[in-house]
Amino acid sequence: MRCLIEFQLDPARFVMLPVLTQRELTERREAASDLIACSKLEMTTLYQQIVNPELPVVLVDSDGVIVHQVSSVPFGEAVAADGLRVGALWSERKAGTNGMGMCLIERDCIAVCQHEHFYPRYTSLTYSAAPIFDEHGEVVGVLDVTSRSKLLQQHSLVLVGMSRQMIENGLIDSRYRHANMIHFHSRPEFVGTLHAGKLAATMASCSPRAAALCSSSICIRFLNYAASASKKPSMRRSKT
Repeated sequence: MRCLIEFQLDPARFVMLPVLTQRELTERREAASDLIACSKLEMTTLYQQIVNPELPVVLVDSDGVIVHQVSSVPFGEAVAADGLRVGALWSERKAGTNGMGMCLIERDCIAVCQHEHFYPRYTSLTYSAAPIFDEHGEVVGVLDVTSRSKLLQQHSLVLVGMSRQMIENGLIDSRYRHANMIHFHSRPEFVGTLHAGKLAATMASCSPRAAALCSSSICIRFLNYAASASKKPSMRRSKT
């Protein structure tokens, strides 16, 4: 109902997605440069793991703009007409119910199957999307795998969730490269794995009060992976 009531979209009146100009896209990609840099290798690895030329691996920023995409050339050209291309805006407000846009709103792993899309034009596609969080708990982007087969849905969602965690790890490593990294888990054998939590300890940004209370004057910035990473991504269905 969100698309109908809040965004006032009409499924019978399809409107092509907005596509940024080259200048706008360049500015957008520069703003998300660390996210893109941390995602490129993981996206290529994910694409190779799924082993299906009939799908793209897509990265959108916090507004739903596609800033990077990995796909075969033929498939990329085939779906570009539907807006599945770098620079296109896939927010729910513009594209209706879809994996990337819905994931940004729900802040959770999302699977949107063919018939669940708002616009009939997208009912041949299935989206498996996971939000990417920064160290402050804000969604900075979404990692998505789009296919034409709903049979890939659960398998893709699990792989997307694991790749998302690797990207989040890369973000905190790149943003706090001069900090002391502390890895932790309730079970020692999982320290240093994908399921471990991570702390970035740095001397910066300590208040006088914190410095007085802490003899080492170390500020701890916490990025909690342990709680979410130990669980498999849940399947969420569209209700909009």
